[in-house]
Amino acid sequence: FDMIKSYLDRQEKNTVSNVAYKSNLLIPLCNPVKFTQGIGRRYRPKTSAYVIGALIGDGCLTEKACLNYSASITSMDDDIINEFSLSGLDPCLVSGEKGGKAKTFFYKDDNLTQDLSGLKLYGCDSLSKFIPSYYKYATVDERFGLVQGMMDTDGTVGKNGHCSYSTSSERLAEDMAFILRSLGAYVTISKKKAGYKDKNGIYKKCHDSYCLYIKMEKEERLFRLPRKKKRCTPFNGGVSSPTKRITGYEFVGYEPCRCLLVSDPNALYLADDFIVTHNSFAILLEAVKDVQNRYFNSIIL
Repeated sequence: FDMIKSYLDRQEKNTVSNVAYKSNLLIPLCNPVKFTQGIGRRYRPKTSAYVIGALIGDGCLTEKACLNYSASITSMDDDIINEFSLSGLDPCLVSGEKGGKAKTFFYKDDNLTQDLSGLKLYGCDSLSKFIPSYYKYATVDERFGLVQGMMDTDGTVGKNGHCSYSTSSERLAEDMAFILRSLGAYVTISKKKAGYKDKNGIYKKCHDSYCLYIKMEKEERLFRLPRKKKRCTPFNGGVSSPTKRITGYEFVGYEPCRCLLVSDPNALYLADDFIVTHNSFAILLEAVKDVQNRYFNSIIL
């Protein structure tokens, strides 16, 4: 710790091409985590994870709307609806305004009804949606499938490759961040006040929005929708592999601590929020993969 503190204390703002920067210490992101805990008594759905993710994103799951159907989803992307069909779900009714691009697709399926009920998703509106605990510790493929369904519907990738996800449910934002971090992503959550002015210029307050800013290796894995995958860039719009950073420190007091050394060959382990840490020199090798990247700066202690 003394070495990290001393390094950060020595940092001064430098200027390169009239841009001020500070050299921070970098922490690599984890690989997708393969959880070993059993499913136990948790409900295990039969519906594909992608479909559940898409319904959490843009689906209507309220009790009134699902009175005669299992669920419905509004979309303008045929590729998303085709994913439903590939999962064995075909709409029993399609509606939409004349000339409008978006249509609402209604589904009626016994397995889908049972799964949404078993996962406790029925009755959830935009403010109360969440990710069932089953998916938090599911297989890597299932977690990616769920994320792809959610990102194809409610996710965004800008022209510069920056990925984000927005929701008005605080619980859903935290659940999504947990799963993304478990898959090796860097995620921050910001709360934004939402509202608009009507035709009379009177401000109308809307529900707050929780925006997740996402960075990860091979970010195209976050999507199945072709138009969004095409916008993805190698470094999420940056110049080097995404990492977490140590930008500062804060004194919180003196507490008993214990050093850890795990038996894994790399001697690395994960702390809260899937932060990679260690008690050895193994992490020094992380800088090697970017040794020929002229935009990459690293400090080896």
